[in-house]
Amino acid sequence: MAQRWEVSSDQTVFTFTLRENARFHDGRPVTAEDFKYSWERALHPATESPVARTYLGDIVGADETADGRTEDLEALRCWTRERWKSRSRLSRASRLWTTVAK
Repeated sequence: MAQRWEVSSDQTVFTFTLRENARFHDGRPVTAEDFKYSWERALHPATESPVARTYLGDIVGADETADGRTEDLEALRCWTRERWKSRSRLSRASRLWTTVAK
């Protein structure tokens, strides 16, 4: 999905640039907003995901989303002017995220 990504020097900010030709099965483009929606949905209490916190719990705001205190994952910035770019801010450096971003 991502054609490139950048990791901040403290390994807490990940910026992903998506391939503009990435498509869903119906031909609709995959955008940064789709990732934000998917991650918020996975963390939403109604989804009852047994693994969402394992993979997304390091994102700032993930606990508040999973606990139902907010529906907007505050740290996940999906820039509408750049629909192919998203930025995630972690509460601390994470071996899982740095491994995925290699």
